[in-house]
Amino acid sequence: MLGYLISGLVVGPHLFSWGSVLNQEIIKDLSELGVIFLMFYIGLEFDLKKLQKMFGPSLLAVLLQCISMLFLGMMAFPLLGAGWTQMDGIFLGGLLAISSSMITIAILRNQQGLKSNYAQFTIGMLILEDIIAILMLVILTGMAVTGHFAWTALWKGTFFVGLFVVFVFIIGRLLAPYLVKVLTKIGNIEVLTVVVVGVVLGIGELAIHFEFSVALGAFLAGAILSQSSLSASIEKTTEPLRHLFSAIFFVTVGMLIEPQMLLSYWKPILCLTFLVVVIKTFTCWLGLFLAGTRSQTSFRAALCKSQIGEFSFIIAALGQSLGVTHAGLMPIAVGISLGTIVVVPLISMKTDAVYDYLMQRTPEPFFELGKFYHNILSAAQSHLSKSALLQLVRRPILQLFCYFSILIGIILIGARGADFLDDSIAESAYASFWYIGFWLVTALLCLPFLIAVIRNIDACLMLVADAALKGSSRQRLPGRMRNLFNFIVISVVLVVFSGFFLSTSAHYFPSGVALLIFVVLLIGIAFFFWRHIIRINSRLEHLFMESFNQRSLSHEEKRRKTLQQITQKYPWPVNVHEAIIERKSIACGKRIKDLNLREQTGASIIGLSRNYYTHYDPAPDTPLFPDDHLILLGDEIQNKKAEKLLRTQYKEEDAPSVHRAFKIEQICLGSQSALVGETLAGADFRRKFSLNVIGIQRGETRITAPKAEEILQSDDVLLVVGGPAAIKRFEQEVASN
Repeated sequence: MLGYLISGLVVGPHLFSWGSVLNQEIIKDLSELGVIFLMFYIGLEFDLKKLQKMFGPSLLAVLLQCISMLFLGMMAFPLLGAGWTQMDGIFLGGLLAISSSMITIAILRNQQGLKSNYAQFTIGMLILEDIIAILMLVILTGMAVTGHFAWTALWKGTFFVGLFVVFVFIIGRLLAPYLVKVLTKIGNIEVLTVVVVGVVLGIGELAIHFEFSVALGAFLAGAILSQSSLSASIEKTTEPLRHLFSAIFFVTVGMLIEPQMLLSYWKPILCLTFLVVVIKTFTCWLGLFLAGTRSQTSFRAALCKSQIGEFSFIIAALGQSLGVTHAGLMPIAVGISLGTIVVVPLISMKTDAVYDYLMQRTPEPFFELGKFYHNILSAAQSHLSKSALLQLVRRPILQLFCYFSILIGIILIGARGADFLDDSIAESAYASFWYIGFWLVTALLCLPFLIAVIRNIDACLMLVADAALKGSSRQRLPGRMRNLFNFIVISVVLVVFSGFFLSTSAHYFPSGVALLIFVVLLIGIAFFFWRHIIRINSRLEHLFMESFNQRSLSHEEKRRKTLQQITQKYPWPVNVHEAIIERKSIACGKRIKDLNLREQTGASIIGLSRNYYTHYDPAPDTPLFPDDHLILLGDEIQNKKAEKLLRTQYKEEDAPSVHRAFKIEQICLGSQSALVGETLAGADFRRKFSLNVIGIQRGETRITAPKAEEILQSDDVLLVVGGPAAIKRFEQEVASN
């Protein structure tokens, strides 16, 4: 990154008079593609279930960060010199609030931590920051024009951003399987690349059309295609584009550097760089910690994003274009960005050392207070998780939110279409009939989702009423009251929807008899075709479930396909051979790495079959037992040498007198265990404890063959396999701490 920045400084217009870039605007436009493909890459790694777990902590952390940065901007502007106003402080706080996705992902990739637990929180915060950045542009523009904070614009912007995200995501996930099916059938890498880039830029353009961020659209494109059968191929084909335009982005940042301006503001730049790194790290850590995340995980997630970047330049440029900010705001933004880009990656390389240093100097009462708080929070979460009502109501509420978003989205699209229709046929004699027909089609499209909203509201009300009236002896009166209450609520929903629909479309409706015909026709369709509409709604719901339950190929399937392709293209003169470990073989009781089989014979062990189970690519620490079937890879001579070595038997005097025992044990993680909140990969059971986790029991849920990114939680029961001494040591030292 530093090399790209220096390159941009050299070719830019500010260092040498012969700056070789003739059109900086084109370079800036190209650099936006770096942000676009980066957000698309983040979207490809998107997992809705993980976001549900990360949403609350990430949101609290981002809100604390934004509030603290706005406060810092308001406190700092009087110290910058004469001519700086309160508006400059607001814009300064706004540009300090948003971190750089480009830098953060680069840091995580360099640390090889993109799939770690803390990286999931970091990515969750980046996604939320992108949404907040859009709202910030709306708010800052309104404040620059009106001179005061517009709460209406904030709530309106939040509503429409959420609506856009849900609508595009759901509709996209419905259509994605058909697109993937066609691309799989074609099987051409060039077609795949062109179509994927078209989808990314198309949804980005759609976001721009509705005055949102193109980066948000790119993220949604990635999220739509994530976990599809082609997600790995898509990531591989777009990776060169991401690297190329990311490089252009950093070169563009270097071109913005004005050495003279940086020197004139070097003191505030250094001070603000230090404060931004410290305050951002602390506030993000605090937000995650208060939401129940482990302290060290929170610190790792917070530190790697304590910088500013691409969006900060957009905010600074907005203030300049509106003529409400000081000329020095852009140089300060560039200077702080440059400072944090240099400092944060260096500190992130020593994250654990910095954390240990801070913990050693933290007073003991703070540790006790943190433990006490987490115990209370854990007890409250455990109590809520056992609530049957919350478990039952959660799904209808989620479906209600999704259907309502689609419903409003269809109405808004209808309004845009009516605008286009108004421009096209306003002078036509049949304009009124076209309008009625257009809105009738829009209303018919809305009906299945409206009925879905009503059904989910009715389901929620019935569940709540049953819980509230449970145990009542007067069943008839509460039943009537419940039906009356349900009828009133559903009627209110219908009135609200009708009002919103008519207020949106009233401008295009004729009055009098034509409007009456439209309303009667719509009510008649809903009444006579109620069952058909419910059937359509059920089919749509089935499509939703099919789309959202779609998963990418398993690791073994990917491995098999890759091996098949490589074998076909590049055949090697090697054979796969099976060897059986006899009971008196010198291999019994040894680990694979202790045999030195490859060094002695040239053959490699690529698989281990035991009883009815086969494990491919076994770990070097895997012990061997009698009757194990080893799958060897090598040429004919190498395989014969390996089999001869494996058949070598112990002499009587050398036979092992002590056999290493292995057993399976269930161990419960205590609430204060250091492993709570850590992933299986991060816990590194094999290296640290000489154990394997083969299953997790979490309440009523049983997780077999847990994945490396599975996050350990308090009260998890781990099914571990290993030696008795290793299990005992693990239980004493870690599990119950």
